[in-house]
Amino acid sequence: SAGGLGGGCAVLVQNDMSRLETPTAVALRGKKKEVGEIAATQPASNAQNMILDFLPLLARSVEDAAALPVQPPFAVAKHADSGHAAASVEFDGQEQTLPLELALAWQLAAMAKYGEDQLLSLTDKNKLAAVGGLPLTDWALALVVPGSFTERQRGALRDAAIVAGFNPPMLVPQAEALTQAYAERHKGGLRLLQPPSIEGVDEGTDGAA
Repeated sequence: SAGGLGGGCAVLVQNDMSRLETPTAVALRGKKKEVGEIAATQPASNAQNMILDFLPLLARSVEDAAALPVQPPFAVAKHADSGHAAASVEFDGQEQTLPLELALAWQLAAMAKYGEDQLLSLTDKNKLAAVGGLPLTDWALALVVPGSFTERQRGALRDAAIVAGFNPPMLVPQAEALTQAYAERHKGGLRLLQPPSIEGVDEGTDGAA
């Protein structure tokens, strides 16, 4: 899910389907890329080009990926440059070995757009120049890092965020973000994060949550 944090309080942001949870999914059709729920609900005829639940494989070798207890629902191949596990798909009329970091960057870029659109919608609807008491110019994009990620995976997440337009990427520990979200939902007095505030995009272990 995407969310905003302003003045130490969270503002939870929905995706384009008005939900707080977004599947980690990328689907390819010719030259077209789709992400999130639209990608996860592709017809069976395009199953070979659906990259689902790929975060556990991020920055892992093919051998490490094969040893995971839950195997991905897409064909895995070794990327020639990085040596990491990648997705074997057809894109733009060609068979390709697609880096999972690139697939993640596509999804992050879309989720960031959802968040920005939601914040703009909040200000337009309420005729405000600010959200959470702060002007939009004071908000920065951030990523919630799953607690299960290794240092190599955190680095891959950071690289994908840079490709997606997070400049520079701000990484927030998952436990801290969950506590902040709980405080907002229950209107508690917890105030863990102080300005400058952030708009968060949470990428869960098995999906964006």
